Amino acid sequence: GLDDEASGGGRRSVRVMTQNMYVGLDVFPLAFAPFDELPFVAAQAFQNFEDNRPLDRIVRIAEEIVLTQPDLVALQEVTRIFEQFPSDTMTGNFVPNATDDVIDFLAVLIWDLAVLGVPYEVALEQPGADIELPRFDGEVDGAPVFTDVRAKFSDVILRRRGVQTTPLFGINYTARLPFPPIPGAFVPRNAVAVTAQLNGQTVRVVSTHLEVIIDLLPPEAQPQLAQVADLITALN
Repeated sequence: GLDDEASGGGRRSVRVMTQNMYVGLDVFPLAFAPFDELPFVAAQAFQNFEDNRPLDRIVRIAEEIVLTQPDLVALQEVTRIFEQFPSDTMTGNFVPNATDDVIDFLAVLIWDLAVLGVPYEVALEQPGADIELPRFDGEVDGAPVFTDVRAKFSDVILRRRGVQTTPLFGINYTARLPFPPIPGAFVPRNAVAVTAQLNGQTVRVVSTHLEVIIDLLPPEAQPQLAQVADLITALN
């Protein structure tokens, strides 16, 4: 949003920030790996995730929020990672069930903001993809060791403390991509919307993450186009 006071308007308009939090790895090698190769691809992906220093990235996002102090912050691909040892995905259980916390991007961001003295809280959260993969962790006494890694994604709108909001909707789009290595797994995308009362105004704020264009699909089969149609329906 722009600051109306700076142009002589006499009041500040609504200030909104949007940020994709990014899990920190390339998901496409995982999505196209045969199952027998998946644990080894997942091991490399998890190393990339750690090398991208999620805690450092999140604190930088918090510092940017504090610098601009938006009324509302729209966040996409907000990630929570869990582990489970030993893996049961390798024995055929494809239902995500890992519960040992590794990192919760949202909890870390809210904590960092509070520490920096500009507290925010969740106005609305919409869960999306929930995928669990086996990760190869080396060998013990000549036998391979596998740990399940679970990633849950959501879209979130944060409000600066004191800002009044009302949820409008949180949806998962009907059109979604399959995740071929894991039977029955899909990757849904989401949209979230709230109304906010600020400076005598009521405004609607909508945040979404549409699927990227898939080169191998014809235009009429692109999930993104169907997702846009879903969003238009929700907005109406």
